[in-house]
Amino acid sequence: MTCGIYLLKFENTDKVYIGQSLNIEDRFIKHKSAFSRQAAAPKLQNGYNNFGMPTLMIILECSYKELNDAEKEAIEIFDSVNNGFNTLSEAGNPVLFGEKVGTSKYSNEQYISVLRLLVQENPTLNKRDIENITGVSIYTIRHIAALESHGWLKEVEPLLYDKLKHIKSIRYYRGTQYPKLISPTGEIHEVVHISNFSKEHGLLQPKVTELLKGRKNMHKGWKRYNA
Repeated sequence: MTCGIYLLKFENTDKVYIGQSLNIEDRFIKHKSAFSRQAAAPKLQNGYNNFGMPTLMIILECSYKELNDAEKEAIEIFDSVNNGFNTLSEAGNPVLFGEKVGTSKYSNEQYISVLRLLVQENPTLNKRDIENITGVSIYTIRHIAALESHGWLKEVEPLLYDKLKHIKSIRYYRGTQYPKLISPTGEIHEVVHISNFSKEHGLLQPKVTELLKGRKNMHKGWKRYNA
């Protein structure tokens, strides 16, 4: 999960699209889905219709506080409004996180409390206990634990977030620890969430499930990793 500025590069044209995201990898998946549904912004959709699926380039990793300014600067550098696929010269609306978002149900302190409880040294609390203590729903707790939402916590509590990322994320999402998979090119990957993993790597979720459970030996060149 990369927070920063990205570029979409189409073949056979120098024109590009500049974007920002707390989770660039997930944002690219959403771009591809919008392209297939003809639901992307008009200029960007025309780029896809004329030149095909773009490639993703991460051009800057930054904090969430720097996103708007960094995106504006990148748009100016690549001139992607006048000579590209951006419509606006800067983010249309300020980037808001946590309790500043109008639809947020919880305070920042509640979110931070969830993070603290998820990374206990000797965990004795399950997700229901954390819900009862913090008042935050299990649904939200699961997504924080799986690093699927509230990436701004990385900025305000970097040590706790890093600990969650490397130690606790698998344990708290549905209580399942999956075997590692090895890609066709030999890279070893951990699977935290089957659906997200499948989308990220262009795999079929049912086939990945069968592979993880040992019911299938290979899917699109992917295999179970046996250390």
